[in-house]
Amino acid sequence: MSEDRLVAPFILQSEVECQCADPGCPGKDPELIACPSVQKVIRMAGELFKQYHDLHDVAPRVNSFIRCAKHNHAVNGRRHSAHLDGVAIDVIPPNGDIMDFVLLAEMQGWPGIIWNRHRGFVHIDRHGSGRVVRGFVDGTGRYWTDGLGNVADSEVLDA
Repeated sequence: MSEDRLVAPFILQSEVECQCADPGCPGKDPELIACPSVQKVIRMAGELFKQYHDLHDVAPRVNSFIRCAKHNHAVNGRRHSAHLDGVAIDVIPPNGDIMDFVLLAEMQGWPGIIWNRHRGFVHIDRHGSGRVVRGFVDGTGRYWTDGLGNVADSEVLDA
């Protein structure tokens, strides 16, 4: 990683890169970060963070963005996680204001929004499947809704 700089409102370069300790990690590769799909997610997240900040005078915090396969495995990420492609972000809304963040993400058009109640973060992604996923994770398992409110086990999700 070179110097840390803002890549979007309230999002630092170091928050986008894989958080593993390996300096040669592919999740820190500038070419991956520069690819159009990752740049689109960075732009959309910056807009979402700015909207949230404008309402609450405090910005959300990135918990996890791009992950290499090794780091994804270490944090118990799903095998086909959207984090591996840099199109997912785990976000910690400040002061536990989860619902405002989720509503703003929904209004902005994020197709994947999963609230991890058990660990206190919201996963947002642009997984590209065309599916709208709204869901939650609690201490008992993972669940998703199909946008119509139908809840099912999310083993098919791989987020």
